[in-house]
Amino acid sequence: MPIKQNDEIDLILLLKTIWDGKWIIATTTMLTLISCVIFNFYTPNSFQITSTFSTNNQNIFLNFKNVNDILIERVGTDTVYLEPYSFDEKTIYEIFVNEFNDYIEMTSVLKKNDFITNKIKNLNDLQKQKALMSFAKKFRILKPQTKGSDPKILFNWHDVDEGFLLFKIALNLTLLNVRDKIVNDIDSLASSLNDQNQRRINLLKIRLQSIKELYNLKIAKKKIFLKEHLAIAKELGIKDFQNVSFDVELVSKISKKDELNYPYYLRGYKAIQKELDLIDYRSKTENDLMADGYLEIKEELIQFEKDVRSNNLRNEANKINNTDISSWINFNFELAEIENLNKQNLYIIFSMFLGLLIGVVYIFFINAINNKKK
Repeated sequence: MPIKQNDEIDLILLLKTIWDGKWIIATTTMLTLISCVIFNFYTPNSFQITSTFSTNNQNIFLNFKNVNDILIERVGTDTVYLEPYSFDEKTIYEIFVNEFNDYIEMTSVLKKNDFITNKIKNLNDLQKQKALMSFAKKFRILKPQTKGSDPKILFNWHDVDEGFLLFKIALNLTLLNVRDKIVNDIDSLASSLNDQNQRRINLLKIRLQSIKELYNLKIAKKKIFLKEHLAIAKELGIKDFQNVSFDVELVSKISKKDELNYPYYLRGYKAIQKELDLIDYRSKTENDLMADGYLEIKEELIQFEKDVRSNNLRNEANKINNTDISSWINFNFELAEIENLNKQNLYIIFSMFLGLLIGVVYIFFINAINNKKK
């Protein structure tokens, strides 16, 4: 029972001590609260804004399907190879993210912002670049966390509306650069196609010229052969074909190698002269047409010379260059999630608790010193 009484007395003394120092406790609480309010007043706001965006507007990219179709068209028997290139929402997304993540567009926008200008005005050039990059990295694109989900835009800024505006300007600049990159890529593909076609054309022309030169040599050789046998036939007085044991059937069995050994003069000088006349009367075009392989090579050459794929690619690039880029990426800041990172209400509650704790500790500390003196 005495122990219980002492506990009750100690509790009463404890409460009395706190009551006696109530103004001190109130003062410390008020001071910490005022300090917190002043801190919150001078501390810039900080909001975290998150919004989804997507590139799944298929209707936009149907207009550019021709780019893919052109690149897989075949010309001639030997297809000119081009690196695969696909103009679709996936391509747009990958180029868009890579372009934005270099922070060039974001830093160019931030340079013109009054808040940033004031922040970095006393820094040297290197420090300004580092500060701009640090601010630019507050604006990020988050990759999808799960398959099928949309990527997110996230940024931290002291003013929600200003942050939206800065991000929107940077996104539009990024899309402009994405469009320019795609147009340049397609133009490069067209140039590459032109170069490859020209190399193929040059090669086919060389082959065609070789075929013609070789055939002209064969004709020259044959004319020498015919003239010699023409002379023999005239010398022997053989005017018409002689029906001897080696007839036309035998001629068809004679190989090219043994052709010169065949007694051609037996055809008669009249037939031989006619064959020589026909050879001499042929035009250059007719002579070329008689060459083995000439028509096949000529056909392929014409196909490559009339290849319009590079022009078609550039036409598609012009279409892309004239499109409205705002429809390539869908984002709606009106549906964004906004979170205040400063937690001002939490700071006020914490400051009041801290002031109360400091006041109570101070009262007990002073009370203990006074008791010791007594």
